[in-house]
Formats: sequence, C-alpha cells, structure tokens
Amino acid sequence: MGFSYERELPSPEHLKELLPVSPQLEQIRLDRIDYIKKILSGDYERLLLIIGPCSA
Repeated sequence: MGFSYERELPSPEHLKELLPVSPQLEQIRLDRIDYIKKILSGDYERLLLIIGPCSA
C-alpha cells in the first residue's frame, strides 16, 4: 500500500502545547488507564475489546 503525504503531521508534543488538557480531564485519563491495566492484569473480571480499522 503506498501513501503520499500532503503535509507533515504535528508531533504529539506540539499538539499538547496547542491543545492543553485540564487537570480534571488528565485525572480521568489516568483513572481509565489504571482501569484498563487492572482488566489486563486480571484484577477485574471484564472483557476488553480493542477494535481497530479494517484497512489502512
């Protein structure tokens, strides 16, 4: 599959500077990451589905 770039994408660091996240949203993100870690480690008996794109 061939790709051609129209323009360079901004780096994650640059996006974080342009679009800062509030402390409240950052805490929600951290809580969700912790929750996912607990599911993957078996601390929670839940099923985690990761569904991605069907094609690139």
